[in-house]
Amino acid sequence: MRKIAVIGMTNNPGGVETYLMNFFSAMNENYKIIFININPDSGIAYQDDILSRGGEIFSADNEYSLKSYFNRTGVAKRILERVNADIVYINALTTNSAYWVSAARDLDIPAVYHSHNASEVFSSRLKRMISNTLKPRNQRILKSATCLSASYESGKFMFNNAKSTVIYNSIDPIKWKFNTKSRLKIRDDLGIDTHKKLIIMVSRLSKQKNVVRAVRILKSIIEQDDSYRCIVVGDGDLKEQVVEEINDLNLEKYVKLLGRRNDVPELMFGSDMLLLPSLFEGLPFVVIEAQGAGLPVVASEGVVPDVANVTKEIFKISLEQSNKVWAEKILKVELNDISKRLEMNREINESAFSLSFYNQKIKSIFDNL
Repeated sequence: MRKIAVIGMTNNPGGVETYLMNFFSAMNENYKIIFININPDSGIAYQDDILSRGGEIFSADNEYSLKSYFNRTGVAKRILERVNADIVYINALTTNSAYWVSAARDLDIPAVYHSHNASEVFSSRLKRMISNTLKPRNQRILKSATCLSASYESGKFMFNNAKSTVIYNSIDPIKWKFNTKSRLKIRDDLGIDTHKKLIIMVSRLSKQKNVVRAVRILKSIIEQDDSYRCIVVGDGDLKEQVVEEINDLNLEKYVKLLGRRNDVPELMFGSDMLLLPSLFEGLPFVVIEAQGAGLPVVASEGVVPDVANVTKEIFKISLEQSNKVWAEKILKVELNDISKRLEMNREINESAFSLSFYNQKIKSIFDNL
């Protein structure tokens, strides 16, 4: 059985991590899947599930540590030799993981590089300068890999003019089919009355996801209609800033930070709308999930490719618009009844974002390496 070393699974159960579990499910029967944990100070997301289903996890620590920027290619090469990989599958937000492709090339094994973002954000000017300096070199390295992307835009960002195959994020529609009992239970667990209108955000608490701006938009919504509530699912380095913003705007009664959760389908069943004011995305997995659960989506203009608007229930607003304008447009979005939610699930099931379509395509790509 051929072995695939998978790069990109972190400890945060976000969109990339959820995608990788779909990949694991699709490939686990015919390949040995080994997830490389490059930050072994903490476990990876879904590790218990991975291990119980026969997957493996390799911790890149001690002599295999990748914390240093120096000789990363050499360390990556040793890791791939250690796990006896036949293929390396790199899932990345930037070109900075190109050293895995160099390592694979040295070992004469196929490398697959999958782009999940259409832009990037930097914490300092120095990091921006270094990344921009290295990017052309990294893109030359990536030409020797099989290039995949979550969308046309993310492929262009990552690979420049090199060709990439678009692999859409996908969901199992059965898992996301609206359930009234789950809705009532979640509402009861969260202490949210059934007549309240509930907005959900599912994202890292990071600059890219623009969560602080989202809190300010929510303030404008509640000033016009205080029947709205919001739950935020996820964690990240801006958590303290988000909490401070909620407190400063006196939104403690209206906004709940739930942290990381493993019941996102049920949380979406209990909600009425998804909010996604991101600065940039590739093809955000969460908008497919939301449509599968029957939710209208309000997102930043330019961050969700048109092809992802399967149900015509994604509404886009420019980030240049004021918080008040965002609030006014959100208040005009019609919330879906049960029949509409079930119809949206059916539409996703018949689209290129269904799990069956994904399974067929990804298997074909790896079987031909």
